Amino acid sequence: MAKRKTGADWRDLAIAATEGSQFGAILHCALGRDKPAPCFHGKAIVTSDGFVQCNFTDSNGNARHMAFVGSAEDLARNGAGLARHLLLGSEATEELRQALQSWIATDYRSGKTGIRF
Repeated sequence: MAKRKTGADWRDLAIAATEGSQFGAILHCALGRDKPAPCFHGKAIVTSDGFVQCNFTDSNGNARHMAFVGSAEDLARNGAGLARHLLLGSEATEELRQALQSWIATDYRSGKTGIRF
């Protein structure tokens, strides 16, 4: 397996690799980085049926309270895929997972908590 270039912080690489995508907007929010609209704001929740919601501002500046983001499974899958794409080591992969996990304020799923990859 190829090694990732050193010197660049994984956060910067992750933002660059996902720029213009929904997952990129999620990462901006989860990492506490400002981004012009469209963008997510604040913390997300996971509903009892496994879907992620978060406050969102669309490209016209319209605020959407608890907008649908996608499934928690997709969020975890995207995080794992990004870690593989960027060739992140175990420490950086765990930091990415923790950043996504800390973005979620409350997980209402019964018996399932946390983002795992």
